[in-house]
Amino acid sequence: MEAAIRWSPHAKEADLQFLIIDVAGNRLELNRINKFISGDTIEYSTEARREKLPNFTAFDWSKTHGTLVGIGSASGEAILLDLSGDDPEAPFVQSFPIRHQRKCNSIAFSHENLLATGLDRVRNDFCMNIYDVHQSSLRSGEPQEPYQKLSSSEAITSIKFCNGYSQTLLAGVARQCIRFYDLRDPYNYGMAQFNTRYVHNIAIDPLDENYFLSAGPPGEPAVTIWDKRFISRQIPGTPNSDAASPGAVLELRPAIDHTTSSNSSTGSNASIWSLRFSGQKRGRFCVLSSTGEVKAYEIASHATDAPHVIPPVNHLGGSAWSSSVYTRRTHTIASPWHNVHSSNGEVHRLMAFDFMTGADQPLDRGLIALHSDRSVSCIPGPSYPAHAKISGVDEFMICKDTHIITGRAEDPSRSISDELTSLQSQNTDEPGSRALLDLDEALLWLTVQRRRCLEGYLFDCAKNMRITADDSALVEMWGSIGRLKDLAADEGMVGDSLDLSYLGVAPIWRRNIGQSENRAITQPVSKLAIDEAVHQIANIRGWPRFERTYTQYPYHRQLSLAICGWAATAEVLEQKCGSLLNSDHAYKAVVLAAFHGHRDIASRILRKAVQKRQITNMGIGAIIMVDRLTSDQREMCSWMAEESDDPYLKALLTQVITGSWKAVVNLHNLPLVDRVGVAVMYFDDDSLSSFLESVTSTSIARGNPEGIVLTGLAQRSLDLFQSYINRTNDLQSAVLALSFSNPLYIRDTRYKLWKEIYQGQMQVWRAFLERSQFITQHSRLAILPRKHQELTEPDTLKTNSQKPRSVVKIPRGQITIRCEYCQKNIAISTFESPPTPEEPESPQPQPVATQQPTAPSAAPPSTTHNGPVCKNCGHPLPRCAVCQLWTGAPDPDDAGATEALAGMNLMEGFLQYCLRCMHAFHPRHAQTWFAKHTACPEAGCRCYCKLGGLKGWEGEDE
Repeated sequence: MEAAIRWSPHAKEADLQFLIIDVAGNRLELNRINKFISGDTIEYSTEARREKLPNFTAFDWSKTHGTLVGIGSASGEAILLDLSGDDPEAPFVQSFPIRHQRKCNSIAFSHENLLATGLDRVRNDFCMNIYDVHQSSLRSGEPQEPYQKLSSSEAITSIKFCNGYSQTLLAGVARQCIRFYDLRDPYNYGMAQFNTRYVHNIAIDPLDENYFLSAGPPGEPAVTIWDKRFISRQIPGTPNSDAASPGAVLELRPAIDHTTSSNSSTGSNASIWSLRFSGQKRGRFCVLSSTGEVKAYEIASHATDAPHVIPPVNHLGGSAWSSSVYTRRTHTIASPWHNVHSSNGEVHRLMAFDFMTGADQPLDRGLIALHSDRSVSCIPGPSYPAHAKISGVDEFMICKDTHIITGRAEDPSRSISDELTSLQSQNTDEPGSRALLDLDEALLWLTVQRRRCLEGYLFDCAKNMRITADDSALVEMWGSIGRLKDLAADEGMVGDSLDLSYLGVAPIWRRNIGQSENRAITQPVSKLAIDEAVHQIANIRGWPRFERTYTQYPYHRQLSLAICGWAATAEVLEQKCGSLLNSDHAYKAVVLAAFHGHRDIASRILRKAVQKRQITNMGIGAIIMVDRLTSDQREMCSWMAEESDDPYLKALLTQVITGSWKAVVNLHNLPLVDRVGVAVMYFDDDSLSSFLESVTSTSIARGNPEGIVLTGLAQRSLDLFQSYINRTNDLQSAVLALSFSNPLYIRDTRYKLWKEIYQGQMQVWRAFLERSQFITQHSRLAILPRKHQELTEPDTLKTNSQKPRSVVKIPRGQITIRCEYCQKNIAISTFESPPTPEEPESPQPQPVATQQPTAPSAAPPSTTHNGPVCKNCGHPLPRCAVCQLWTGAPDPDDAGATEALAGMNLMEGFLQYCLRCMHAFHPRHAQTWFAKHTACPEAGCRCYCKLGGLKGWEGEDE
């Protein structure tokens, strides 16, 4: 390298200095920046200059003295220069001669006034000298012997001191290794090292000194990122360049464009000239090549490794790269001079750079660059997106430079379905008025699944329909699952030999239930067995006799209509239509009654709707009662159908006009469950089979959750939900729906993976209680029918009072209250003895509800405490955030609490905590406080406990 540039490590906002090192001209030039001009131009003035220096090959700037610079001469002598004077030929401050002259490859200062020099190899002499540079020795001017001598007969290519530990340094041994030295060790035998050939241009990240860089030899433009925590203690050996060293966490090969111009004088292959960490962001560094290219890298590491990731099979041998460190971003700051996108020619090639950083400069100004014509420019650093973060109190913050934008995603007074419905109505009422969502509206979409989870989105189908009221497809899906659940209750879908629970219309009609578990009871699954089971179920249920059209499978149609909600007697149908009328679905009530063939019920519902002024068109009554229309009436109905936006009224008019039920089922704005109900009731067998197969395939391909009425929760529902997840990313609804039949009736690795991801997401949301409810309620859904267990496992049910077992084991202790000091279970200390070792351990990770200790200690406290304490370590339980008295003790405001305490568990009724901030409360105090406030009463806590972190504060049973 002919020249270099270095930003002052002592730079301040009022004193921005940099040093130009002209190796070819044997001179140093200290400059001060006066101002930054637009573009890449800067205005600077020269503060000091040193000329006619001996030939030197290395340099460094002192970390403790702003005007002290060290250079390593071509003869191996280390020279200290003071740049504070005006004389360009001022004498040296100090020189450190050596016995055998040879080239000095590297020189480095430490923060403790130590100076290290790395020399070329010579026999029977040390190649790394450590000098103690103090003010007293500097003033004396006397020759000084090295403080330590290291690395006998080994050429040292690069040296760097660690900033945090100034007595430690890294040194590159030519063609052998990178060695780690601790100068506090008087022997330095058996030094720790990394065996590698990449030993040049060592750079240590000042923000994380575990990581450092090294470059390959000339002509090999490779960069290796190392981690000192993986350093090995081994004797020097011949490194293998093809295999990564154990300490290498990432290799960039090539790190830059290694092609060169045919007219270049730098050789056939590009080389790494400089490696520099930014000092402003952890893991960010730049690489300079001999062609003038500057490339910025930003590395990061994965926090955890996903347990379900399986590496692919490599038939060619070897193993996959398993490091958690990866390249997060790359950015080409300056292109090679011969590149078509470069504005620099070879005479203006960028040949040196440094980051413009300082102790009191919070912002990254970019890079200062030196070109081959000795001109200096300022290059802006890579522009990265603004930093975005969601805080623990559900505030979304975007930070860019010094600007912070915040927004909240929740309105605690409204449910998520109300907010989404309001947002959808805004977007549809004013089409084209807004191209982008506001920040609060965008945050609303990001928190939908978490809000649903905290509102109780679980296995109550009616409640799920209210929570997802903004999504009509999910409402229809939960309606279908609710009917399947009601049919399966009390073993209502178990025939003589089969359990048909949670099967949809398609498998029932095709008499093919696919791959399944625990379906067969006494004989294998076959079409005959399915027919017998369907026959018995229909007879037991007492559904109305099917007489709408001729069919070979009347019982299958009865069961299919029941799955659609269409198998109802006249009395039940009138009650259902009356409920629809009360919920302001007048047209739906009238049309469903007419489609069921009960015109009298439809007429009565229509009269009630007219009286309530829900329907103003009196002509619909005449349309319902007539069998044939005249041409004028048909034209009037066609006009009404075109003008109507209600899908049920349009379906009624379409059927009256065309007289065809196929035209009705082809109306895609009509809910799928009612289209299927019409087809089952009025189509012949062949037409019904063709329709069901076509609609089922379409629903699976499009990921339409309404298709559950067709597939049920059987094997094909997994394909449907896979398409649904790909389309909407709504993993939550898919897992909850499939949990009704998995793993009781079907076992698929997709569901297992989805459930694992969803449980992990609930952990991230800190929805610990909801996660525990999901696990326990899921195990209750997966209970085998009693008849099945009596035949397959007769010894497990000895009496009628015993309940059948679940195929999902219920893990114990889903939520554990742990002591904030010893981290042991507090509940165990309230019993006479801990649980026996034979009790099964929970296979699930246990969320810990505890405050994070500032100074944890397992030793008992020195002072005694009269209240309840942890019997493991002796520390008291947390204080109530309202009254600041100990929890686990009687509430001072609760009369008679002391007497009641004697007859109950010590923890019962005396401790309540927030799952977000982990502050504890007396239940009565929590109820009083949060009846008027939303935020936590603890001083300095910004948690909104009432919005979801505190459960049961109003007295509800969780």
